[in-house]
Amino acid sequence: MLLTRAWVRSLWASCTLAFVGCSFDGTAGGHGGDGADAAVGDGVPCPFQYKDVCVQLKDAQPQSFDESITIDTGTSTFCAKPPLVPDAAPYCIVVGSTIAIASGAVVRGIGSRPLVFAASESITVDGTIDVSSTRAVPSILGAGAALGPCGEMTRDAIASGAEAGGGAGGTMQGIGGNGGDGNTDPMDRAFGGKPPSKKLDPPTNALWGGCAGQSGAASGAALGGVGGAGGGAVYLAAKTSIDINETGRVGANGAGGRGGDADRKSGQDFQAGGGGGGSGGFIALDAPTIRCAGHVTANGGGGGEGGFVNGSTPVPGDPGANGSISVSRAGGGNGEPPNKGGDGGASDVDGESAVHYANAGGGGGGGASGYIRAIPSLEPSASAVISPPLQ
Repeated sequence: MLLTRAWVRSLWASCTLAFVGCSFDGTAGGHGGDGADAAVGDGVPCPFQYKDVCVQLKDAQPQSFDESITIDTGTSTFCAKPPLVPDAAPYCIVVGSTIAIASGAVVRGIGSRPLVFAASESITVDGTIDVSSTRAVPSILGAGAALGPCGEMTRDAIASGAEAGGGAGGTMQGIGGNGGDGNTDPMDRAFGGKPPSKKLDPPTNALWGGCAGQSGAASGAALGGVGGAGGGAVYLAAKTSIDINETGRVGANGAGGRGGDADRKSGQDFQAGGGGGGSGGFIALDAPTIRCAGHVTANGGGGGEGGFVNGSTPVPGDPGANGSISVSRAGGGNGEPPNKGGDGGASDVDGESAVHYANAGGGGGGGASGYIRAIPSLEPSASAVISPPLQ
């Protein structure tokens, strides 16, 4: 979001603690060798890599999260409000001289905008910051999920006869897995979905959430599984240091896809496709010194299993697992092994494709991994878990 210089001058004159949008014109960059703020436009300090988070922090107070809390980035009182930011500010910005997440505390970010923590000194994470999406009922959408240009799927999942294809997994740093075909007969194939042909690469001045998996195709009255949501976006920016200690966790994982339904009427089987898993989201860490002994993950969700009629008994497909704060792939739905959903991306960034099976709904593809960026670099300890690998 870009703001006029006249607005910026007016805000700067009236406030000692200001958040303003700055142009991406390259006039400020990185961290000065002496730790001084870089200037953009009319001298407004922009100390961080993401120039639409321009922050004058000299009057900021310490901010500590000692208990678990959910921050809705559209409504929370923790987000800076006008006149410090415009009504249409693109991010929820939580500010402090120091920001600390205590051990055992979980700060969950949900809502339409990415979540930003900006500190004039340091950020310390002993608890958990989580902007992951989950396959709950109702589903939980991580902060800023699906804001990026996720692109068109190469192919939609379709139904053919009694079977239907599964949805493709969401694409981000890796390519989402293919949805499984619901019928492997070349003359009557129920094709699964196919993801975009290219990964997404957010520019270094944009915060993007992850991309949703594709929903599976329906078969008659049997509904296809809904694709999982992509993980959210979170940006930690400090002028001195960021420490993610051994108990610290930062997650932006994708949700698992739901399983396809199954139905049997008048001797006819209907077997729907599973939903694709959502991709991992986006995590950016920005400070002169970044140390990590904990877990930082942006993994994809698993694809849902396709529906299946076992003899005369309809068996709905199992859902895919949500991406987790670990190095393990999120498992695809696997109640009936022949029509399993694909596993989500983790250290291997691509989502796995679903298994094809001749007489069942196709499983959903696994969601790909998202992005973890450290600016300028991160010092991991032996205990650090980082998935996918740092950019």
